[in-house]
Amino acid sequence: VTSRSFAPGEWRSKATLAMPDHQALVLLPRLLPRLRERAPHLDIVTDPLLAGALRRLELGEIDLAVGQISDTPPGYLRRSLYSDRFACLLRQDHPALAQDWTIERFATLRHAVIASGSEDGFGQVYDGLAKLDLPDRDPMLVPNMLTAPAMIAETDLVLTVPHRVATRIAAMMPLAVVEPPLELPPY
Repeated sequence: VTSRSFAPGEWRSKATLAMPDHQALVLLPRLLPRLRERAPHLDIVTDPLLAGALRRLELGEIDLAVGQISDTPPGYLRRSLYSDRFACLLRQDHPALAQDWTIERFATLRHAVIASGSEDGFGQVYDGLAKLDLPDRDPMLVPNMLTAPAMIAETDLVLTVPHRVATRIAAMMPLAVVEPPLELPPY
């Protein structure tokens, strides 16, 4: 795409990207206009399943995997795109927002979790809570990043996601973005 000898009008292709929907929400709005300008006939197909990405790359089922992939064997090109911190999403008039935002308050809330089917780091929130001596709360599993914020906007659930995702969603829905009251490793 960046080659000087590249003739965009003559080249047609398709690229399949394995990327969870929260990554697509953050990256595709900025990436697609650039690709459209530089490679107008490149069709992008996204696949939300990151599970088995290395094997699927080997088989040619996908062309690129974007997400948290723990280890890659020699022969794979791997780059860090960005680092992020976690943030909490709550409906704007959530009762917890009118009280002190403590670890104890946070832990007593009912949480929603995106059931992504991959090791994408969202469990870190619950790993941190497990260290506290608080009542066990089973999170509500939500199938995707589209459903979760709609549920958060209408309930007293809290959703912890990467900060870039939280701010993007809060710009579209009546949701408040709050820092988690406990230290979490970066995403």
